[in-house]
Amino acid sequence: HYHGGGYFGRSNHRNDDDLGEDLIKYFKFSLIVIVVLVFGLLFTLVSEGEVSGFDFTTLFIFTISGVFFFFGMRDSYRLSVIKELKKGYLPTVYGCVWKGDYAFKRVGDTKSWYDAADKNYRIAFYDNEYGVENAKKVKETIDRTPKIVWVNPGKWLFFGIICFISSFLFYELVIPVFEEAVMTDQAFAFIDDFVFYFPAGLCLLFSLACFFLTMVKDKLLYKCAERVVADNLAAEERKQTESMIESKLSEKWFYNNCPNCGAAAPHALQSCTCCGASLEVKSFDAGMTGSVHRISHSDSPVKKENNREE
Repeated sequence: HYHGGGYFGRSNHRNDDDLGEDLIKYFKFSLIVIVVLVFGLLFTLVSEGEVSGFDFTTLFIFTISGVFFFFGMRDSYRLSVIKELKKGYLPTVYGCVWKGDYAFKRVGDTKSWYDAADKNYRIAFYDNEYGVENAKKVKETIDRTPKIVWVNPGKWLFFGIICFISSFLFYELVIPVFEEAVMTDQAFAFIDDFVFYFPAGLCLLFSLACFFLTMVKDKLLYKCAERVVADNLAAEERKQTESMIESKLSEKWFYNNCPNCGAAAPHALQSCTCCGASLEVKSFDAGMTGSVHRISHSDSPVKKENNREE
């Protein structure tokens, strides 16, 4: 990195994230330029009838497929952590799934939230308190839904590229098989068109799957975000309640010896183990300094029982 000072003391330092974002933008721009050049060359060759397996219809279908692939793949990085969750890894140190960078009516905290108006969401796995539980809830959502929904968009793109490349040879390799078969002219015409446009049609199906399944994943994850936020808010409310109970409990005084039967009362008890009478001091009389004590929330039998269950 370059750490030189700028005007008015501003630094020219750029971190790895900025460099990574620039590389991604450069890669995307280069990829778009290459695709435009390739399709421009194909258009020229198709117009001259020099490309086997291509005509203007197939070229149009592949162009539409490319558009769907573009919109299906452009935000795939924001859901890339799903690949790790499917393998059973819980990305608690870094990672999140999200849609939308802004939320005007956000419900939740700054890490995990959802926006009911725009259906945007964020589920953070780097949250020190709730990251592991958030990841488990997303993993449960993945396990409850069909596996095809969570197929990596890159796989659909890979299949689409295979279809595009196979178009140059598919027709010439397959159609001779049907040329030797006995059939009517109408049947052969149908098979001829089907074989010719099959790779392009299949590529279009893959691109539609890439595009629409991304929207399906967003809807499922939005519902999961609602559940995550509700659970996290409930946990925070429970913490506040326990804190309030602790502060109130520490204000109470209890007898060291049961006022009913006189049995000794251990420090953490609120009622007598012998007769069951309450040890709480209702009125504090003078001269009772050595015969009473306070019970903190951490000493409470209820708190200790909860700790054992956890």
